[in-house]
Amino acid sequence: MDGNFMNNVIDLEDNGLMKPVKPSDGDCCGQGCIPCVFDIYEQELKIWEEECRQIVSGRDSENSEVIEGSPVLKQMEYSVFVVQSIKQETMDSYRFRISLPPGATLGMVLGQHLVIRGMVGGELVTRQYTPVTNVNQKSYFDLLIKVYPKGKMSRYVNTWQVGTKVEIRGPYGNFTYRANQHRRLFMLAAGTGITPMAQVVQGILDNPDDETFIHLLYSCVTYSSILLKPEIDEWAKFWNFSVLFCLSHEQDAGNCKYKYRERIHHGRLDFPSLQKEMGQFVEHCFVLICGTQSFEEDMIRHVTNLKVPKSNIFKF
Repeated sequence: MDGNFMNNVIDLEDNGLMKPVKPSDGDCCGQGCIPCVFDIYEQELKIWEEECRQIVSGRDSENSEVIEGSPVLKQMEYSVFVVQSIKQETMDSYRFRISLPPGATLGMVLGQHLVIRGMVGGELVTRQYTPVTNVNQKSYFDLLIKVYPKGKMSRYVNTWQVGTKVEIRGPYGNFTYRANQHRRLFMLAAGTGITPMAQVVQGILDNPDDETFIHLLYSCVTYSSILLKPEIDEWAKFWNFSVLFCLSHEQDAGNCKYKYRERIHHGRLDFPSLQKEMGQFVEHCFVLICGTQSFEEDMIRHVTNLKVPKSNIFKF
């Protein structure tokens, strides 16, 4: 950038067009995520530079509102979507329904996610989220977001109301799925790690020709903190879906009222639990993993010790 442009950029920053903040080394989990937080930063920097050029040159900023019939998502440009409704799912998680043009879909494939940005305390913050609605859902999509007391993005999400405009780009993700590619699919999820699994589950169950067996092993703190519980109950009605809830901190397990035939494991999803669930299917299964960094590290270690080939393990 030339000197005059940089001076103008400084003025733009003073008026709210903030330069993206580079992540620290500790922000990267080192597990080869695509895109990595540093990839997202480089993309954000290019987007910011282009937005600055548009304003400094006197050109009207391109209208990022979604126009009916145009591509809904762009990887290197934010589009504006409107919050249609908000529903509380658990004590600290909410389902946000986001409007799309009538009849439009996000144009995603199974396992892909979006990037959302927002201004928090004078700093641009971005986070990746996976819609929990079917990829073929028309006219809207749902995001399930857990709000953390000290989370930067949570401070921004807490400001959302019906009618709030949200900037989103994408889609991203290199997970590929082909019907009946694997005999059994084991999904190891913790907390909000259920969201990319939901997309894949719906894609399989909605396809009458896909006979893949789905085994969801879902780790939560308590029964009341299980996300997407109504959806999971519906999936459980299918012949090729099963779920084991692993509750690590259920306070009064003896008095909890679980549904008939629900499979509950009190404790963490550990190696013995995985061995019991997966042992006889290791040679004919594919494993999907999503959760906290420590959960993902543990699961990768456990399934590797079970002799699942690395080529049959995918971390979202």
